[in-house]
Amino acid sequence: MEKSSLQKILLALILLSAYTFIFGIMGVIEPVSSHATVTETAQTDLSEPENKPEPEETTTINVYNSIKPGLADYEAPVSSRLPPSFDPEPAETDLPQTTEATTSIIILDNEPPPETTTSATTAASTQPTPEPTTEATTAFEPPTSDETFQVIANGVVVTGSAFDIVSRVVQNEIGAAFHKEAVKAQAVAAYTYIKRQNMLGSTPSVALASVAHDRIKELVSEVLGQGIYYNNELIQSVYCASSAGYTASSVNVWGSDLPYLRSVKCAFDERYDPNFGRTATFTSSEIALNVLRHTGIELTGDPEGWLIILTRTDTVYVGDMSIGGKTTYLHNGNETKLTGRVFRERIMGFDLRSTAFDISYDRNTDRFTFTTYGYGHGAGMSQNGANILANYYNYDYIEILNYYYLGVEVR
Repeated sequence: MEKSSLQKILLALILLSAYTFIFGIMGVIEPVSSHATVTETAQTDLSEPENKPEPEETTTINVYNSIKPGLADYEAPVSSRLPPSFDPEPAETDLPQTTEATTSIIILDNEPPPETTTSATTAASTQPTPEPTTEATTAFEPPTSDETFQVIANGVVVTGSAFDIVSRVVQNEIGAAFHKEAVKAQAVAAYTYIKRQNMLGSTPSVALASVAHDRIKELVSEVLGQGIYYNNELIQSVYCASSAGYTASSVNVWGSDLPYLRSVKCAFDERYDPNFGRTATFTSSEIALNVLRHTGIELTGDPEGWLIILTRTDTVYVGDMSIGGKTTYLHNGNETKLTGRVFRERIMGFDLRSTAFDISYDRNTDRFTFTTYGYGHGAGMSQNGANILANYYNYDYIEILNYYYLGVEVR
């Protein structure tokens, strides 16, 4: 054969070999790829349907009717002043506006007068509100009910429909900007408290707004007539503006141990509550004057040793104190213990937001700084806490009430 013919035959064999090799490799790759697809499909078929709800996480929070996820088992910074058991909560990147609730102190029977209720203020105004606050476009028709309540407002006895009085109480306490479930929880708590007092022949002192927002009226109408019961009796449904990481038990506030008013951990307060970590400063002369005026104790010497916290109750609230080296003082002729409550209410005239506080003294400025946690007595339902639970954890009003009042039934 000619040399050129041999070259052509050799070239053809090389091309044929290359073709066979390339498509042989592709034949190996394709089945592998197909096998991967089949395997993935098989795994998908064995999994749970996509629309099946995720199982709820278990938490250390004791919610009686419905355990909600999300209040524990998350990494978050925790204040060093709180014990290691203070559970952190999940971070949020887009926080709605938090509106400070008014400080309303509802007292137990035969207890000292309540604190003065202050008007609501708004914090973090740059954030959107959780609920719309625009006026309703149509007039609200009140529910038909013959139930009447009697209360004392600004020293005047007021008698009116339960609907009107509860609506005006809720308006004064938290206003219309809170989440609807928090508003309904406040309505049920206020209704329960007033009704219980009236049934006992008492006329409770409350703060009434002159008029209630239509949104408040609509939400009150949805729950009007529902009360909070413990062993089939209406409870003392006290509430405050904010707790301090823990609610306060009634026995440590008023001396009455009510089973549904015991301390509850509120891990979310540190991150979300606007009253957590507020500061107030006073000169040493201001402190000395207040102490002398209300206790007769004269403070002398180094101010750094004037105010000593000896014990705490319910984890964070100041219990016994030493003031000027003394642990008691004479009040109306009776020897009385110096406590966080005495210091806040009597000595400082409620200038501190709560009895959960820390004290520091700066020699350079001669000033005491009090860092407070929470707002009010701390017992029962936290109004800001109710708003937090509704906004961040999807609690409804019954779950909120069961969170703060232990072992109760809402009906």
